Amino acid sequence: MDSQYPLPLLSLVAAAATLALLYYSVFRSHSNPKNLPLPPGPAPVPILGNSRQIPSRPWHKYTEWGKIYGEIIHVRTMANRFIVLNSFQAAKDVIERSVCSDRYRPVMMDSDLVGWDKAIGMIHYGEQWRTYRKVLQPYMHKNAMKQFASLQEKGTHLYLKSLLTAPEDFIDNIKWKTAKETLAAAYGAHAADMNSVTISEVAMGVFIRASNPNNFLVNTIPQLRYIPSWFPGAEFKRFAKEGNKKYLRMVNTPFEKVKAAMTAGTATSSIASDLLEERHDEGIVKAVAGSIYLAGTHTTVSTLMAFMFAMVLHPEVVKKAQAELDSVVGNKRLPESQDCDKLPYLDAVIKEVMRYVPVLPLGLPHRLMEDDEYKGYFLPGNSVVYPNVWAISRDETIYEEPEKFRPERFLVPGKDVLDPNLYVFGLGRRICIGRYFANSTIYLAAASILATFDISKARDENGREITPEMELEGGTLVRVAPFKCSIKPRSPAAAELVRSAAGSVDDLTA
Repeated sequence: MDSQYPLPLLSLVAAAATLALLYYSVFRSHSNPKNLPLPPGPAPVPILGNSRQIPSRPWHKYTEWGKIYGEIIHVRTMANRFIVLNSFQAAKDVIERSVCSDRYRPVMMDSDLVGWDKAIGMIHYGEQWRTYRKVLQPYMHKNAMKQFASLQEKGTHLYLKSLLTAPEDFIDNIKWKTAKETLAAAYGAHAADMNSVTISEVAMGVFIRASNPNNFLVNTIPQLRYIPSWFPGAEFKRFAKEGNKKYLRMVNTPFEKVKAAMTAGTATSSIASDLLEERHDEGIVKAVAGSIYLAGTHTTVSTLMAFMFAMVLHPEVVKKAQAELDSVVGNKRLPESQDCDKLPYLDAVIKEVMRYVPVLPLGLPHRLMEDDEYKGYFLPGNSVVYPNVWAISRDETIYEEPEKFRPERFLVPGKDVLDPNLYVFGLGRRICIGRYFANSTIYLAAASILATFDISKARDENGREITPEMELEGGTLVRVAPFKCSIKPRSPAAAELVRSAAGSVDDLTA
C-alpha cells in the first residue's frame, strides 16, 4: 500500500517507537518487595543512561568506578542494565548462583545475523547447553589431558624448531603451533593445515566485533534486524551476512575433512571422529568441535604471547625458571607434560602471566534470569552481569603492587594468594570447559621454550636495546600487540636437542 510518508521517515518513526518500548520494557519496575536500592554507580542521564561514559574497552573505566562506588556497581545503556562485579568474592557469590548461569548474547550473534548462537560460549543456559557439556566432559576433564600429551609435545617440538630457523616469526608460529594442536585434538591431525588456521583467524575477527554490544545499533534496537540489507544504515546486515559465511566456513571445513577421512579409512583419532562414531547428532558435533577449535586457539595464543613479552622484560625471571628446569629436567631431554607438576617456580610464572594480562578482561557476560539481591542491593532480572577480571587481577587487597610482574607473590611461605585460574577462565556453571587443555598447552610450551632458549630484548641497528611497551589489542578478547625480541639457543647442545626432537617432521601426522 502506498504511503504519504517516505520509507526512511516511517522507519525513523518506527525506530523511535521501538526505542521507547524497549526503554520501558528494560527499565520498567521489577518485583522488588523489599524496596532495595540498586547497586551504586555513576549517575545516568535520561534515555541514554551511562552510554556516553562507557568506552568501547570499558574494563579500565569499570575498575576506576569500582574504587569510587565499591565491589558491585550498576550502569545502564539504552538497551541494558549492567551489573559489574569488581571483586573476586562478589563475582563468585553472584555468578555461582543458578539464576546467573545464562549467557548474555548480543543480537548480532543470533542465527538470523552472524549466527554464533550455537557456539558453546554463546548458547543460552538450558538442555542444549547441558548436552554440549556432557558430550565434551570425557575429553576435557583434568585426567583426560594424558590423551593429548603426545600431540602437544610434538607440536611444541615443532615450534622449538621454528625458533631455531626463524626466530623473528615467533608470533606467527605461536598461532600456527597452537592452532595445529587444537585442530588435531578436535578434528584429527589431517585437518591441521594452514587454510584452517587462516579461516579461524578470520572468524575470530567477526566474533570480536559482533560480541561487543556497543558496536552495532541493532543490539540496542533489535527490530532493526528486519530492515532490508539495501536500506541506508543497514551495513550491519551486510557484515552479518559475510560474518555468518565465515563462521560456517570455520565449523564446516575441518568437519567435512573428518567425515571424508572416516569414509576413506584414513582418519586419526579426534573428538569429532569419536563423537561421529558414537552417532551423535552432526549439529552437536559441529558446535562443540568448532567451539574448542576457536576458543582454545585464540585464548591460548594470547597467553603465550603475554608470556614471551613478560620474559623479554624480566631476564631475572628467565634465569630463575631456567635454573629450576635444569635441576628437574636436566639438559639431556626436553620437558614432558608430567614434568610441569614438579616446577613450582614455572607454575608461579604462568599464574603471574595470567594475572598480569588476562585475555578476557571482562570475562564473558552472564545474564540474570530473574530478579535477585546481593548484600542489600536489588539486581533486576535480565541484567547483564560482568565479572571484572581486570579489576580482580589488580585488587591491591589480594596482590601487593599489582602493576608489577612478580611471580614470587605466589610462593610466599604460609601465604595463600588467590590463584588466577579461579577467575580468568570464568566462574560458576559457565566456567571454560577447555581450561585444562589450555593450561597443559601453555605450561608445556613455556617449560620447553625456557629450557632451550634465552629470551631477551632485541637491539636496533646501533646495538641499543629495544624495550617494548605493553599495548593491548582487541576488545572482548585482548592480546599483547606484536613486539620484537631476541631468541637464541641457550647452547649448541640445546639447539641439537631441539633438532633431534623435531627431526625432519614438519606436521603432526608422523
